[in-house]
Amino acid sequence: DGQVFTSAGAGIKQTYEDAGGGDYVKIKSVTASDSASVEFVNGTSDVIFDGTYQAYKVIYTNVVLETDAKYILLYLSTDAGSNYVVPDGNYKYFSTIYGSFSEASQAYTNLGMISGYHFGNASGESASGEVTFFDPNQTAVNPLVHFTGVSIWASGAIAHHAGILRHSTNENIDAIKFLATSENITSGTFVLYGLK
Repeated sequence: DGQVFTSAGAGIKQTYEDAGGGDYVKIKSVTASDSASVEFVNGTSDVIFDGTYQAYKVIYTNVVLETDAKYILLYLSTDAGSNYVVPDGNYKYFSTIYGSFSEASQAYTNLGMISGYHFGNASGESASGEVTFFDPNQTAVNPLVHFTGVSIWASGAIAHHAGILRHSTNENIDAIKFLATSENITSGTFVLYGLK
């Protein structure tokens, strides 16, 4: 299991070896409890968010916000969380949302929304999804982020969303923050993984 047939070169016996790469390594889990935000800062509280991994993924599950009909935002930092880029034009966002209603698409520029919008906080309502950061430590090109997830809206409709974010400067990202558009994150789990 987990091995591949490998050639060491002409005239050398072939062997089975462990397959390299492609595994996600759990770095840190944070459980929100009436939290203003959830942060992952490189070098803080056992967090790795640098050039160690080629990609990073955050999986969030069963997130409930204090205020009904709001959504989750993602902010990025290039100075270890001292300052975060707030929605000021450095984000490019597109999302297609499906559910028990007609299809809808949105495109925004000044918004770091990653959860779809207006999900509910009544009994049984929440949002879950994943956010992937591609090589956030490089500075040659704009950092790109992909997100996808599911939620139950305040109206009771179910929705799927997917989209991309682009940070429009070539700076390495070393901290990320998730927060609600209004008030706190009541509950939910955020887990950071690194891709070998």
